[in-house]
Amino acid sequence: MTESGILTLATQEDVDRLAVCTSLWNTRVDIVGGSTDPIVSLLPMRDITSLGDLFINGLTHLTSLSGLENLSHYGPELSIVNNYQLSTTAQLSANVPPDSAHFLSLTNVGVRSNPLLRYLSGLRLINTITGLLYIQNGDSLADLSGFDNLVHVDSLVLALLGDSLTDISGFSSLHSASRLYITRNNKLEVISGFQRLRYLGGLLITQNPQLVAVDGLYGLERADLRIDIIDNPLLCYSLDSLSDELFWQSRIGEEGIVMVSPKPTADRCSTRTCTHPTPCLNNGNCTNTTLPDITANEFVCRCPANFFGVGCQNIDVCSALQPCQNGGNCTVDLLSPSQFVCSCQPGTTGPSCEIVISPCASSPCENGAACIDDSSTAGQFNCLCLPGFSGERCQSDVDDCESSPCLNGGTCYDGANSYSCECPPGFSGEQCQSQLVFCSPDSCANNGSCIDEVGGFSCVCLPGWTGPECQQNMNECVDEVCENGATCVDRPGSFTCLCGPGFTGQTCSDTIDFCSSNPCSGNGECSSTDSGFTCQCDPGYTGELCDQDIDECLSSPCSDSATCMHGIDHFTCICPPGTTGLLCDTPLDQCSSQPCLNDATCLEDSLGGFQCLCTPGFTGPLCQTQLDFCVDDPCLNGGTCSISETGFECACPTGWLGPLCQFADSVTTKLTSCGVEGATDIFSESLSTTDSVAFTSESPAITTQYSLLSSALYFSSWVWQEEGTAGTIFSLTDTSDPSMLTSLVSDPEFSEVKLHYSGSGMSEQELTITNTPLSFRRWHHISISLSPLPSL
Repeated sequence: MTESGILTLATQEDVDRLAVCTSLWNTRVDIVGGSTDPIVSLLPMRDITSLGDLFINGLTHLTSLSGLENLSHYGPELSIVNNYQLSTTAQLSANVPPDSAHFLSLTNVGVRSNPLLRYLSGLRLINTITGLLYIQNGDSLADLSGFDNLVHVDSLVLALLGDSLTDISGFSSLHSASRLYITRNNKLEVISGFQRLRYLGGLLITQNPQLVAVDGLYGLERADLRIDIIDNPLLCYSLDSLSDELFWQSRIGEEGIVMVSPKPTADRCSTRTCTHPTPCLNNGNCTNTTLPDITANEFVCRCPANFFGVGCQNIDVCSALQPCQNGGNCTVDLLSPSQFVCSCQPGTTGPSCEIVISPCASSPCENGAACIDDSSTAGQFNCLCLPGFSGERCQSDVDDCESSPCLNGGTCYDGANSYSCECPPGFSGEQCQSQLVFCSPDSCANNGSCIDEVGGFSCVCLPGWTGPECQQNMNECVDEVCENGATCVDRPGSFTCLCGPGFTGQTCSDTIDFCSSNPCSGNGECSSTDSGFTCQCDPGYTGELCDQDIDECLSSPCSDSATCMHGIDHFTCICPPGTTGLLCDTPLDQCSSQPCLNDATCLEDSLGGFQCLCTPGFTGPLCQTQLDFCVDDPCLNGGTCSISETGFECACPTGWLGPLCQFADSVTTKLTSCGVEGATDIFSESLSTTDSVAFTSESPAITTQYSLLSSALYFSSWVWQEEGTAGTIFSLTDTSDPSMLTSLVSDPEFSEVKLHYSGSGMSEQELTITNTPLSFRRWHHISISLSPLPSL
């Protein structure tokens, strides 16, 4: 339940709704008891950090303030009153550090009539109270240290705090107060707090029967109004100077009053006993006692219920008489203990709250509503509203038109618990729910649909018909409904389009897709035309539907000896040996890859192959195998065979000569005349050594007979020729065929070297060795290799 700026929490359900709240800034929160759903926990409020005034009053089941640990701001009013199970306020703001950033300045704080409350430690954020702080009727209250951060209070009342409080040790930071009242605390023995209190307006310490010391007040520097220390019988033992009022008188203002009664005297402070008649009135129980710091006797009155004072002379009118009626709260007048003041509940008045004010007397209910007093709560009433009205006082007229009861566009007019509808034309009924019927089965011709309308009907015609009652045939061809040059033919209620080639549909708007069936065999791209389609064939295909594969080999593109292989849009020529190229028309150079090994000569043949001419000492198709000429031991007469680059060599023993050591050591040399001179090396595959001879004009020639085992012969000569001379450089003949002659001659006429050779059955042939002219009087190197032609 809420009013403007006020939130009342009367049930546990009300508290539970605050689980989603984090702030109630400037909102007064009243947490009250008395409902059938009592508040047992404030935990749903644990996320709330700020609110306005806080009143926790009359709760019967709440034991602690758990749920208010994060509350860092509240006020300026705080009231904790009549909470019967509350034992501590320690959880209030427990998670908020008590520092200057969080200190609170409140107006009034009240803690009263919480019978089980023992500790006030949760009030440590309060730094200043500009109004009243009262702590009263706390039977179990034993500790006031919760106000250790309080610096200033206007008025402080500590009264009726029962049997648990023996020392007021709190308020250690209090610096100033306008009024301080400490009264009727039965077990209070010491006031040790207030050590920093310097400025005080008025002080009242009265009727504290066990009070011995007020040591905490010795720091007081000034009291502006008055000091009253009344009826504290044991106080004299802790203030020796109290009798002459020296301590207090020096601190009060010029117009201030100091009253200490009864004044401590030597007799009163030295001996007080339970002599007859007893000093305890009203059946008080007198007991002799000895204080720890003196040896004199003393007495203490234990007062019966409802009486207090040193001699039990004062009656607690609130407890004894319970004068306040109708739930009023009774408070004893601290200055006149026999007097009381009643704080009345709403709806009651009078000195004892005895007058119940009828809430219905002022006729609060409106619009003829009946007012009924709420017997369970004084001052409360309920209004029984007449039909058509609502609100707490029946002040609001119920808008019967709010639910829009008028149908079909009717206008609603609100009345007293009623409404009326003004219907539009064509509708009737209390809510305009009935439509007037104008349609009949024959209202619309040619199967048109009849629709009732306001004041009449209308016809929805089928295609091809028009008119108010669909009685006229519609000539659709007038609107040129046929497309793409089609011819329109009008018919009753319809039309027909005669489509041209390539179009279809009711209005010939659709183009016929002749390519939808993929007629081009998947080997071409189809294009629709007005009359059909055309196929653009892919390469390699032909035909109207691209279904014929083109045979590229029909034109015989390959050379005659090659084989043509047909493919899709291409052909391949399989070349015979000796040819290459796309069409196999390029002869293959078999020797280009240099297949012959060991310096052999590669010769191509007419069939596209090749043959290797091996150098001496090698054999095989590619001349890859080196010959072992020594395997058959060719050297004679004890000669030693060794493999050489040209074949083999024989190392002859003494007395033997020749390539194979086959000749005895005798050589016939014949000198002949020759026009050249120089040095010549003669060797062959069958010679074990190289014969080197030198010839000059004096020794122009040497003739030597050799026996050759192979057909190859190598000749090398350095030649010096005089100008105008000629001669034979080298000549070779075969002893088995003297007609075979090979000679190397110099021709001074043409300054060149020629080779002459002849044999059986053939005329002499001549071959010029080089086109480079021989220069006279210079050395020239001439070499020749003779070997037979290969067999073809």
